[in-house]
Amino acid sequence: MRRRDDAELTAALAPLTETYGGVKAYFRGTRDPSVCWSMTAGGIEIGLSDYLADAPDAVILEFVAAAMRKRDRPPTPLYTEWMACEGFTVGKQDLFLARSRNLAGTPVGTHHDLRDAVRRLIDADLIGADDVGDARFTWTRRPNRQRIGYCAVSMRVIAVSCLLDDPDVPEHVLDYVVFHEILHLIRGPHPFRRPHDRGFNAMEAAFPRKEEAERFLRHFTQVPIRNQL
Repeated sequence: MRRRDDAELTAALAPLTETYGGVKAYFRGTRDPSVCWSMTAGGIEIGLSDYLADAPDAVILEFVAAAMRKRDRPPTPLYTEWMACEGFTVGKQDLFLARSRNLAGTPVGTHHDLRDAVRRLIDADLIGADDVGDARFTWTRRPNRQRIGYCAVSMRVIAVSCLLDDPDVPEHVLDYVVFHEILHLIRGPHPFRRPHDRGFNAMEAAFPRKEEAERFLRHFTQVPIRNQL
């Protein structure tokens, strides 16, 4: 679908005039899909992340309305379905990486390659190749002890702190961190559940050296493991 302009966005959000009066909308460059809005003399002005510039009208309207209700934040059902469409991440991943100042944009580190961790997980039958698909893996630019792994589910980007790009970090420890983040991809967006609920924990328990990896990470980072992933 082609990318729409601000006038088309305003037209897509026309149903909101019943609640807010006049509507003026524009696209804005953001790191994550988001909405901002403010009341004006003529009604409401809405700024929507340009990641949604090629989304169907129904997706845009539902996404904005949910964000403005606050109690029902995105990802919404239609947005979640749209994210699952083939080709969703085309162009968006590169934009996300360019806007994420602390992401190096490469899986190749000085001592470890994140793609090797993915291959080991596939070889061990802990994940399937389809679970990864078009996901992008990257090291951070700066070491982060507080958050050693991160998954941007909607953009299918997994980042690992370059703190772990160290010759003293065993392969199974890096594999565990990557495995944990891939599980978030497998489960998909979670608008109505906690990221680390019982279902997630049960899946994570399949990693054969989980406890050993967590002990190493606690010692290596000096931060409780559940605060990091």
